[in-house]
Amino acid sequence: MEITFEINIEHKLHEKHIRRKNKQFDKNVKNKIVKSHQKSFRIDYFLYIVDKVTITFQSRFEQFKIYEDNCGF
Repeated sequence: MEITFEINIEHKLHEKHIRRKNKQFDKNVKNKIVKSHQKSFRIDYFLYIVDKVTITFQSRFEQFKIYEDNCGF
């Protein structure tokens, strides 16, 4: 940003594009839920990954518990 001041160029930030969906004339329009980008990311990716990591850790700790019982580690 300092470089733009030094060479007298106006610094512009791009506005974030707002995604809009066309409304379809359907009987279930009132029941449709439109998710924000953050909520969509949280539900579709973040919570999925957290769930997989939790399941993986649980299975690994169960395996280590069996090793501990058998070998005394």
